[in-house]
Amino acid sequence: MDTLICDKPGALRIIQTNEPELGKEEALLKFVR
Repeated sequence: MDTLICDKPGALRIIQTNEPELGKEEALLKFVR
């Protein structure tokens, strides 16, 4: 997933759009924070 490479606020929006895997979303959110 390119979202992992995106470390900008925009990545948060992309993560929110991908609701298929909430587990990865939470992991990415914590990673971005």
